[in-house]
Amino acid sequence: MSGQFPQLPRPNVCSITALDPCLLDRAHSGRRQVRLLGAHRWRIELEWPPKLRPDAETLFAFVARQRGRSQIFTFIPPASHGGQARGTGLGAPFARARANLLAYSDDFSQTAWTKFQCAQGTPAAGASPDDTDMQEWHRTATTFSASVSQAVSTMAAKQVLSVYVLAGTSTLSRLDLHDGTALVHHSIDLVWTGGVPSIASPTAVDASGLEAVGGGVYRAWLAVDGQARGIVGNARQVWLMPSVNADLAGVYLWRAQLEEGYLHPGYRLQTTIAGQATEEQAGVTLYTDGWTANQPGALLPGDYLLIAGDAKVYKAAAAAAADANGVAAISIVPDLRQAPANGSLLTFDDVPFTVSLESDSQQLSGYQPNRFGFACSLIEEL
Repeated sequence: MSGQFPQLPRPNVCSITALDPCLLDRAHSGRRQVRLLGAHRWRIELEWPPKLRPDAETLFAFVARQRGRSQIFTFIPPASHGGQARGTGLGAPFARARANLLAYSDDFSQTAWTKFQCAQGTPAAGASPDDTDMQEWHRTATTFSASVSQAVSTMAAKQVLSVYVLAGTSTLSRLDLHDGTALVHHSIDLVWTGGVPSIASPTAVDASGLEAVGGGVYRAWLAVDGQARGIVGNARQVWLMPSVNADLAGVYLWRAQLEEGYLHPGYRLQTTIAGQATEEQAGVTLYTDGWTANQPGALLPGDYLLIAGDAKVYKAAAAAAADANGVAAISIVPDLRQAPANGSLLTFDDVPFTVSLESDSQQLSGYQPNRFGFACSLIEEL
């Protein structure tokens, strides 16, 4: 394995093709005979608009190191954290459906967000993962309660709050999912050391994380299991809190996201469900558990998934809903290559495709002074 394809800069075209090779014979009578070869693969075609030379050369350098079709690497398709539910962004064909419960979350300037003792500064132009601006927010007073906030009606069974931040822009900021009924702060602090953030002081959260997405941008997130904590139905409020001192630079933020049903102990293949024999865990249906009970739309048609221990990527062919026991039957394409082990973990978000270049020849094209375009095709390797 020779690394992961760069996630930035993002392509403006990302298309996927299903390849199902077969042998077809047709007699003079018109009768057809078809034999499937059972070697389904995905092809991914990528195109970038003219970019500044450093960005274009980053892409070209990676593919040049693959030495044509000889090397295998991973590729995570661009995925806006809205997914199908938003219907926007290049991630729509690839990202698992995630509905954002927050309105106007890209720059926080709309009146849906309440600004308390903080103000908007000069934006960082084109710094966000989709090449739009990231907004700077800083305190106008020394009180620690200064915040950019938005109210949310109720607490679902499980929720994840996330936001993108730009490195090197603050000494401290806080991501807070406030329980307005129980008056509990579910929060994490972000501390910068040498311009790089890290998570500190997680409070009343069930999981948290920090992911580098490129270009000095990080996605910070926290997860709360309201069902386990007995706080389902409580009113919530999202708080984004810039640095403590009013005289310090604020924090650059982009796209706050509040999602339901995203925290889980691990979605698993389950072959011991009553009435489902082990040998049925093959073909075109996966029986899984670990979902939120009675969760509708656990998966939507077009969602991609990966089974631990198998590099093959599969796709949900129909909507799947979880029953009262958190069990869901998932219809998939293509057919399973092999019966997976019971208890294997499943991945639905940021699914990595194992691929190689489809051609030995790659081209970097100049369109105007200091602007270069690039395109390439990837083919799944099994």
